[in-house]
Amino acid sequence: MSETKNLNHELIGFFQRMAQAVHNNLLATVSGLALIVFIAWAAHQDYSTLFTNRRAMITGGVLIALFLHIAGFGLVAGLVRKLFMGSAHDHSHPSDLETRGATLSWSKGYDWLVKIATFGRENVLRERIVDLADLKPGDAVLDVGCGTGTLLLTAEKRLNSVGRFVGTDAAHQMATTAQEKADKAGSKAIFQPGLIERIEFKEGEFDVAMNSLMMHHVPEEEQQKGVAEMYRVLKSGGRILIVDIESSEGTRWQKLADIYVNLHGGAERAKNSMRSLIPFLEAAGFQNIETGKVNRQMGYVRAEKLGLSK
Repeated sequence: MSETKNLNHELIGFFQRMAQAVHNNLLATVSGLALIVFIAWAAHQDYSTLFTNRRAMITGGVLIALFLHIAGFGLVAGLVRKLFMGSAHDHSHPSDLETRGATLSWSKGYDWLVKIATFGRENVLRERIVDLADLKPGDAVLDVGCGTGTLLLTAEKRLNSVGRFVGTDAAHQMATTAQEKADKAGSKAIFQPGLIERIEFKEGEFDVAMNSLMMHHVPEEEQQKGVAEMYRVLKSGGRILIVDIESSEGTRWQKLADIYVNLHGGAERAKNSMRSLIPFLEAAGFQNIETGKVNRQMGYVRAEKLGLSK
């Protein structure tokens, strides 16, 4: 009887380790599945007519590109974790930066990871987000959860440095790397550690408050606090813009390619990620609330602070 219990215990432990391995190596798992699909497809091709069959060539090309991209993304992510990541949370900084949200302290490899994840089109994505922010010369712009500063520096470039540009991030290393990048570029932007749920600026200091790809790292309670804080630091007539992971309707092939959505909680969880923020914006006092898509994997919500500032 005890032998049976021991065997059951060993089997349970084995499957638990397998599940944990799959969870810890999701990119490698998805990459492997893509390779299996490609091999299965290749095994059923008539190679004598392959190069005259446009549909077969396109299908094969898409599968190869998908596998190489996922494999490359996984390789870079693994190298970044190996070379630069200690813990995902940086506890070496003052307690006023402790947060219930996740922080990314591996700033040195972050930009490379983003380049891989966006197929080298990060600049196009940042320009699109800046378009949505509707910036005007002279605006005071706050980027909360600024990462390594690319979005804010893009905003400053768009306005020819006419205005005020401030970025904050809960991870000290991110803010430090962003400031180094700004100094090297001759930028006037200022980057410093800071939390979205406790913004260290006075009421009515900024014309625009924005953040991108950070809300999914923040629990709902802190999301609500963060939206209220962004409202507080905005001037009358100020604008808020939030961009984050959001799934889209599409074919199975399209959904298979949405690896970023799946890695951030899955399509079901991300389906209404922008609309779920609307009650928080309404409670804070924002008006003219609008949601939309940035691309297949991302959505946005933006609104205005109308009336008199407190």
